[in-house]
Amino acid sequence: MRAWNIAGHHPHVQGPVAVIDETRWQLRRTTLRQPPPGTGRRIACGTGDLWVLAADRLESA
Repeated sequence: MRAWNIAGHHPHVQGPVAVIDETRWQLRRTTLRQPPPGTGRRIACGTGDLWVLAADRLESA
């Protein structure tokens, strides 16, 4: 996420994409800190959790 935000957006690259519950999402905003209750979705990662705060559902390929 940070690398994508720093590098800028390329018209031929979708950017950070995650598959959550068999659905593809383009991630818009994430955090490593637990947000307030009812906010975000926790994704378990190798060394900690990633919280997805904003994402757009991508059409099936």
